[in-house]
Amino acid sequence: GVLRGGGEQLKALVTGAAGFIGSHLVDLLIEKGYEVTCFVREDDDLIWIEGKGAEIVFGDCTDRQSLQPVIDSDLDSLFHLAAVMNAASADTYDNVNYEGTKNIVDICLAKGVQLKRFVYASSLAASGPSGRHEVLDESARCRPVTDYGKSKLKAEEYLRQHGDKLPFTILRLGLVYGPRNRHGVFSLFKVISRGIKPVLRNAGTNVIYVKDVARCMLLAATRDEAAGKTYFVGEKYNYSYEDFAAAVAEAVGGRVLTIRVYMPLLFAAGLLLQTFSRITRTQPLLDLRRMADMRHRYWMYDTSAVRNELGYTENHGLSAGARETVEWYRREGWID
Repeated sequence: GVLRGGGEQLKALVTGAAGFIGSHLVDLLIEKGYEVTCFVREDDDLIWIEGKGAEIVFGDCTDRQSLQPVIDSDLDSLFHLAAVMNAASADTYDNVNYEGTKNIVDICLAKGVQLKRFVYASSLAASGPSGRHEVLDESARCRPVTDYGKSKLKAEEYLRQHGDKLPFTILRLGLVYGPRNRHGVFSLFKVISRGIKPVLRNAGTNVIYVKDVARCMLLAATRDEAAGKTYFVGEKYNYSYEDFAAAVAEAVGGRVLTIRVYMPLLFAAGLLLQTFSRITRTQPLLDLRRMADMRHRYWMYDTSAVRNELGYTENHGLSAGARETVEWYRREGWID
């Protein structure tokens, strides 16, 4: 295992550990020899983290009492990934994403926990969209356009206020895709596997394969240079949505029918799917609140700081990542 100076195993706490990104991070930490505590909610599906040797503790970031036992003075690294991405109201985003983070920070400070690093999983949404011919870096002024983005930025700012007592690193993640993901971009893999490739023109963003996210989080936790920093995390290049769909289609193989998608149609589809999901009590494939992000077509960011300062490089470029994801989805029977 990874040992401290005194020879004890390094301890990590992961909130949101049962989730898509969290479960991959747990895998990596265990592989690297950490003693891992997974903080999960009662209704989380534990399929990806059970039986791997991590301790599983139930609670909720909005409930301070449930956090008390997992935040102890032995912790070396705290990875805060628990968040709500699709909520019914601005209050819910605020309560979970901001207040939840504040609770963890406050308990760390009250207990005098000497963390080596508090790694916070933020989002490009906290920064806000770029212009069409503009690539933003970390010095750009934040202009979040959604309640989700605003709540993440508020949490970032609270961390920065306490950076003198709590060494943090904020990672603003691009569009994350890969095995175990059932939301967001999964719907694109599903539709393309059925022979239809929807293409949204004149739009682009930064993407990143989930296992590369986990590796970047570990770098953020262990590299001294990362303390007190905020980084955009994604591939070296920004892709158009056409490029992304093309990479998925190539990974799926076979013939596909390309359909050009227009924004108004996308919103109409989102409205229909949301109504349907309310009736069936399922998660909508397209969420209108998250689609407010898509009204702004460009989310282009410069990820060179995380490369230059932490030595991060992606192991999976888009075509390799799309291939691995398709193979995994097929193995699990999630796509045709």
